[in-house]
Amino acid sequence: MNKTDVTTFFGHVKFATDEKHHGLQITHAMVVAQWLEKNGKLGREVVWPRAAASGDMLYPIPSH
Repeated sequence: MNKTDVTTFFGHVKFATDEKHHGLQITHAMVVAQWLEKNGKLGREVVWPRAAASGDMLYPIPSH
Protein backbone atom coordinates (compact mmCIF):
# COMPACT_ATOMS: atom_id res chain seq x y z
CA MET A 1 0.00 0.00 0.00
CA ASN A 2 2.82 2.42 0.84
CA LYS A 3 4.24 2.18 -2.68
CA THR A 4 0.90 2.38 -4.51
CA ASP A 5 1.01 5.21 -7.03
CA VAL A 6 -1.09 4.27 -10.08
CA THR A 7 -3.67 5.70 -12.44
CA THR A 8 -6.83 3.62 -12.79
CA PHE A 9 -10.22 4.17 -14.45
CA PHE A 10 -11.12 5.92 -11.15
CA GLY A 11 -8.19 8.32 -11.41
CA HIS A 12 -4.85 8.64 -9.65
CA VAL A 13 -4.49 6.47 -6.54
CA LYS A 14 -1.87 7.07 -3.86
CA PHE A 15 -1.93 6.71 -0.07
CA ALA A 16 -0.41 8.76 2.76
CA THR A 17 2.57 7.16 4.46
CA ASP A 18 3.08 9.59 7.34
CA GLU A 19 2.25 8.37 10.85
CA LYS A 20 -0.80 10.62 11.39
CA HIS A 21 -2.53 9.90 8.05
CA HIS A 22 -1.15 6.47 7.13
CA GLY A 23 -3.41 4.60 4.71
CA LEU A 24 -5.65 7.54 3.75
CA GLN A 25 -6.05 8.10 0.05
CA ILE A 26 -4.47 11.44 -0.79
CA THR A 27 -4.67 11.91 -4.55
CA HIS A 28 -8.25 11.29 -5.62
CA ALA A 29 -11.40 13.01 -4.44
CA MET A 30 -14.78 11.56 -5.31
CA VAL A 31 -17.79 13.70 -6.15
CA VAL A 32 -21.51 12.99 -5.93
CA ALA A 33 -23.57 13.75 -9.03
CA GLN A 34 -27.33 13.88 -9.43
CA TRP A 35 -29.59 14.27 -12.45
CA LEU A 36 -31.31 17.63 -12.05
CA GLU A 37 -33.56 19.79 -14.17
CA LYS A 38 -31.87 23.05 -15.13
CA ASN A 39 -33.44 25.57 -17.52
CA GLY A 40 -36.09 23.00 -18.45
CA LYS A 41 -33.55 20.31 -19.38
CA LEU A 42 -32.36 17.29 -17.44
CA GLY A 43 -28.61 17.16 -16.87
CA ARG A 44 -26.02 15.67 -14.55
CA GLU A 45 -24.79 18.10 -11.89
CA VAL A 46 -22.11 17.71 -9.21
CA VAL A 47 -23.83 18.25 -5.84
CA TRP A 48 -20.98 17.42 -3.41
CA PRO A 49 -18.46 18.50 -2.26
CA ARG A 50 -19.65 22.10 -2.09
CA ALA A 51 -16.36 23.39 -3.56
CA ALA A 52 -17.01 21.45 -6.79
CA ALA A 53 -20.83 21.72 -6.88
CA SER A 54 -22.55 22.86 -10.06
CA GLY A 55 -26.04 22.39 -8.58
CA ASP A 56 -27.89 21.92 -5.30
CA MET A 57 -28.73 18.40 -4.11
CA LEU A 58 -32.42 17.56 -4.45
CA TYR A 59 -33.48 15.58 -1.36
CA PRO A 60 -35.85 14.03 -0.73
CA ILE A 61 -36.56 13.33 -4.37
CA PRO A 62 -40.20 14.23 -5.05
CA SER A 63 -42.46 11.52 -6.42
CA HIS A 64 -44.73 12.29 -9.38
